[in-house]
Amino acid sequence: MNTFLRDRDTGVEWQRVDTPNLMDCNNYKAFWAKWDRTSYRITVGNGAVIGRNTFLDWVDTNARIFQGFTISTYNGATGLWDFSFLQGNVYSIFTEAEYKYEYAWFQQSTNYVTFKVRTCDNAHLLLSARMNEVVTDAYEIVLGGYTNTKSDIRRGAHGTILLQVDTPNIVNCDEYLPFWAKWENKTLQVGSGNLDEHVIMRLDDPDLPAVSAVSVSSWTSARAEFQFPETQVTLLKAYTLASQGYRTVHRSLIDQTQLVFKVRAQKDARVALLIVHGNIRTASYEVEIGAQTNSKCLLKVKTSVGDIVAEANTPSVLNEMELRAFWISWYNGTVRFGSGDSVDQNQLLSVVDPQPAYRRHIHSAAVATGDGPNGEWEFKGTLDDGNGGTATTGGTTVATVPPGSDASTTPVFLSTLAQSSGGSSGPDPGMVAGIVLGCIAGVLIIVLVAMYVVKRYRKKKLEESEQINFDNPAYYGNVVELTPTSSTAEA
Repeated sequence: MNTFLRDRDTGVEWQRVDTPNLMDCNNYKAFWAKWDRTSYRITVGNGAVIGRNTFLDWVDTNARIFQGFTISTYNGATGLWDFSFLQGNVYSIFTEAEYKYEYAWFQQSTNYVTFKVRTCDNAHLLLSARMNEVVTDAYEIVLGGYTNTKSDIRRGAHGTILLQVDTPNIVNCDEYLPFWAKWENKTLQVGSGNLDEHVIMRLDDPDLPAVSAVSVSSWTSARAEFQFPETQVTLLKAYTLASQGYRTVHRSLIDQTQLVFKVRAQKDARVALLIVHGNIRTASYEVEIGAQTNSKCLLKVKTSVGDIVAEANTPSVLNEMELRAFWISWYNGTVRFGSGDSVDQNQLLSVVDPQPAYRRHIHSAAVATGDGPNGEWEFKGTLDDGNGGTATTGGTTVATVPPGSDASTTPVFLSTLAQSSGGSSGPDPGMVAGIVLGCIAGVLIIVLVAMYVVKRYRKKKLEESEQINFDNPAYYGNVVELTPTSSTAEA
């Protein structure tokens, strides 16, 4: 019912606000917290974008500086938490405990690369003149090699060591640490922190090639996760195996409402839209392209007790020899999917989410492929027209749940054939869908009006019996500044 900010040692409350239904037992909810070390201002809000939907805002007059945080639940509740420390949109590349440059490659738009990495040892970064070139015209940077004691610059993958320095504990198993590499005027520099800070290695080499592609790998001793800013990447190619599941490449989608991509696969190419970056358990929506031996596409709304599913017959929608373009759009509770390299082109599926408040904060997308040969994915810049695109009607399926029904009991299951360019033997599916949705909207309006009348009647009776004025804003106390007391009672 409410949220408050207090002194953990004394129990003194500094601010309390009404936040009804802020949490949910069955779904992840996204929140953020920010503390300014100059103004000593603490703000907290919900959603995936820091600074939006703020519900706590307080300035610490004692000017305390926070160095870390911890978490807890209270009053018998059990909580499941997940954290993201992203700043802006990034590509996250997950590598297994094996040595290979076959997870992802991206074309670089600058003469430097900045990234963060979390691993116990042996973070490998390959700088190359072109994609998939790992020996000729390539330089390898190893951070935390030799059980996290040394770092190298090598010529080519696992090639001749050109430079080696002692760097004890330079990487960390539990923390994303920032690094950079820069190449110009036949000089390669590697450092930690922000760009051009804390130079770790410097190599002057007249044979240094013009770097245009970057890839990453682990060693056999530890997994790793790398994060690269989207603004440095002009094109990313990712490769997926069935054994990896969704632990492949994730792309954050903060402030976005659509995603355009290409994929080459034999069947079962999957995209999951996540509430929490890197956590597949927080999937909101999932698209399966080429399901059932490359014969169907499925669009799912994930719920705690089952999926709401729309499907379309799409024979041979994927090709294992050819990259094909697709798009996904999510806006105002409607999720749409289609083929082509621009949103609204060749829409195949659309689902109206019956509970969009639970899933409105899409933070990132993860990709995967099912059984069969490896999948190849290609991403460029995110397109976003700011309103989710313009809906189309041809060849679509809409899955809806009638008002008042329990959206999470029995999954809705619909299917359709792609609309033919020839004659029609029945009513226009778009017209039928419009009529059905119009009827549902009319019923919903009647129900809402009736609920409002009943609510006003009950409120009036309660006011008469208890002399409470519910229309007085002061009654609710949306933000209450509390005077510090010596109370230590739990709320």
